Amino acid sequence: MAFPYLLMDGMNEKGLSMSVLKLRGDPALQDTGKNKISTTVALRLVLDRAANVDEALELLDQYDMQSSMPDANFHFLLADASGKAVVLEYLPNGKRMVYDQNYVTNFYLTENVPYRGRDDEMMDDASDTVYRYFVCSICPVKAHSQSRRATNCATPGY
Repeated sequence: MAFPYLLMDGMNEKGLSMSVLKLRGDPALQDTGKNKISTTVALRLVLDRAANVDEALELLDQYDMQSSMPDANFHFLLADASGKAVVLEYLPNGKRMVYDQNYVTNFYLTENVPYRGRDDEMMDDASDTVYRYFVCSICPVKAHSQSRRATNCATPGY
């Protein structure tokens, strides 16, 4: 029954939302002696137990983050009903960084984070590698007309 742990974005009944965005780089593998938690389990834990950004940060501080993928890292966008939003990054060196940001893309906010390039070559700084798209935490989606509907999409109206 892995399905509840496969989500990468969500919002709970209290208005707390959380998005997970993939980053180029070595995985976060914190090891401070706390119980370990993976990226996807962290998302589920936060949405099940926290009501706002502050509670989410306190909850996640109780665990050592482990990237869910062996060759990538992730960061989180958290936003709550009060309008507070932060980006939470777990760095490959074990540090945890929190930024007062209400948007995020698929690149590090932290400067000077080494990452692996497409040919597996180590690069100096992943913060200056801006991808060509943004991923939003919560974005309204308009239904496309019937003539533009994707044939392989399972969601009615899209």
